[in-house]
Amino acid sequence: MFWVEPYKGSSRKLAIAIDIGTTYSGVAYCVLDPGEVPKVHSVTRFPGQEGENKSRDVKIPSVLYYDQHNKLRAVGAEATLQSTEDEAYTQEWKYVKWFKLHLRPPSILPGAALPPIGVNKPAVDILADYLAYILKCAKDFISETNPIGRQILNSDAPIDFVLSHPNGWSGPQQQNMRRAAVLAKLIPDNSPESATRLQFVTEGEASLQFCMATGLVDDIMQKDRCVTVVDCGGGTVDLSTYRVVDSQPVSVEESVVPQCLMQGSTMVDRRAEELLRNKLRKSRFSTPGDLNAMMQYFESTTKPIFRDPAAGSHIRFGGQSDTDPKVKIRRGILTLSGSEMASLFRPSIDAIKSAIDNQVSGVDSDLVASTVCLIYHHQ
Repeated sequence: MFWVEPYKGSSRKLAIAIDIGTTYSGVAYCVLDPGEVPKVHSVTRFPGQEGENKSRDVKIPSVLYYDQHNKLRAVGAEATLQSTEDEAYTQEWKYVKWFKLHLRPPSILPGAALPPIGVNKPAVDILADYLAYILKCAKDFISETNPIGRQILNSDAPIDFVLSHPNGWSGPQQQNMRRAAVLAKLIPDNSPESATRLQFVTEGEASLQFCMATGLVDDIMQKDRCVTVVDCGGGTVDLSTYRVVDSQPVSVEESVVPQCLMQGSTMVDRRAEELLRNKLRKSRFSTPGDLNAMMQYFESTTKPIFRDPAAGSHIRFGGQSDTDPKVKIRRGILTLSGSEMASLFRPSIDAIKSAIDNQVSGVDSDLVASTVCLIYHHQ
């Protein structure tokens, strides 16, 4: 059973954990009271997500809009509202997504053809803008829902922060993330306390903590057993294998070198966009507007519900008059064959299976590789 010790600090404080994902991000917090076991709470409300279907959404899109002068105009769910998209089109704002991937180490997917950021700002500065927005959202939520948290915020007491990052990100990447945290005013610059107020955790470690906290691995947390955690995210797939050193209380250590694959859901999107461009290059439906509409539907609906490679999948993008039998478009709906859809997922699936084999085979012969936990982020 996962065991959380009481907080051993001498004074009450607030801790905020932020997971900046390639496509979506999330925030959690806890009030640390001396002698009390910490309780973690998720931030479940963000601006632009107040509708009935999103009123308790723990995710926020990792996207931003900048105007032609590189001034920030919209962030997160607010950047996806129809009114924002209309104004962005009129004012020629620049849409920024997948900025996290531009901070990756050179060893991860070298030479990858990632979409350009599109604005004249370093990725670190964009991360800072996003962190500042996330922090404001978190503070507003805590103030509105937690009286003790509101007291701490009103006292201007220092806040501790935890930032997650993919496996394989180390010194240079953490330095960039720390710089972004300073620019976003999470922590002060060149202060001794800034080093202690910001901590980093790999996504593999965070996923293992989740598995233990939710009881997913209770039955295998026995001495000298190993568990492999596979965290399938938007941009990266992080794999880690841990040996149970002790079961009461639980103590673990890495038993195999962790891996990070650039084979998350965004790579499926990239392959889908390339497929559509090639498929429609001689069709009147190859315009940027039509392709953008197709990709939005693919990402939100077609991709998540794909199950059967023997059945066709559909992308709705137009009206009743939009038809082109040559490219399987009928009444504003494009049909992809099962084999076409499967080809979009196959490289990621093959890479993940190979990496799992590497993790399991890397366990020492005197240990028991017993369980693989798959963590995924529904989009």
